[in-house]
Amino acid sequence: MAVLNFLFIFGQLGDNMSKFSIDNALETAAITNYDLKQDYYGGSSFNIGDFDGSVPGMLKLFFPAMNAGLFRPYLWESRSLVLFIAGIENLFLLLFTLYIFLKQKLLESSG
Repeated sequence: MAVLNFLFIFGQLGDNMSKFSIDNALETAAITNYDLKQDYYGGSSFNIGDFDGSVPGMLKLFFPAMNAGLFRPYLWESRSLVLFIAGIENLFLLLFTLYIFLKQKLLESSG
């Protein structure tokens, strides 16, 4: 049901805003990835790699993108107090995620 709902909502969104249509989603992602690498952000962005707008290219960058989306900015990337606080929050999220994975692994090996 969730996949069908997602496809319906994504299709409706694409009807109203053409750059988010299913046909243009990968191209829009490639353009956004290119834009985030530009100098005019003053070093406040990051590079997860080159994205060519294809499904294999998207799958290749899945883990770097998930890492960047969930756990960045890191503490050492902080250039302001707000980013430092966000870095502390993301550090706790990273440690909690590692704890969950390790706990799950220990439960599987003992059971």
